[in-house]
Amino acid sequence: MSAPRIDSAPRIDNFTALAAQLRELADDVEKKGGEQIVRWGRFKHLMIRLLDDGERLYEAEVIKRAKKMPPHEALAYLDGSIRTAELKDVYRVISRKFLLQVAHCLGLDPDDYDIRFNPGGIAVAGDASLRSNRVYIFFSLDGRDYINARRCRARDMREEHKLGRDGENRLFNISDLNAHNGFEAFVDFVRGVMKEEL
Repeated sequence: MSAPRIDSAPRIDNFTALAAQLRELADDVEKKGGEQIVRWGRFKHLMIRLLDDGERLYEAEVIKRAKKMPPHEALAYLDGSIRTAELKDVYRVISRKFLLQVAHCLGLDPDDYDIRFNPGGIAVAGDASLRSNRVYIFFSLDGRDYINARRCRARDMREEHKLGRDGENRLFNISDLNAHNGFEAFVDFVRGVMKEEL
């Protein structure tokens, strides 16, 4: 029996676009003057509050759902949704759990790999990576729809530059993690990358 497919999280863009249109309309009406200014000002204030509340409710629902999912499903669910510090923190925790599961399935010893998360600035989701002596896995939910994996020669990048070039980048679509056996397919994909000759 196949696992149910989970659609991507609803986007905040609808709230944001509507708020922008509302502000633009409010500015246009205010230019016309008269009694409309007072009435429209109140309406504008209430609508903006409503939209702000909607964004907060949306975020709370996304966080609640993501925390209940297996990490690989949560990554595909969160893809493109990271807009706030709270969502970025959930993404950091989920990406770490995901990479720990991958390392375990690959049979990597905990002393043989590093998992890192670079949060970046406020305009980005941040990126997560796993690096061992044989494979480098990297992904970000900043509009990239894939997980990058490549064969490498050393866990330490400075050491690797002395040893020679990494393998070619191989890409796995993040949305494919939600397919039937998507996580297993990703682990097999990484195993294939680890077998590549350098």
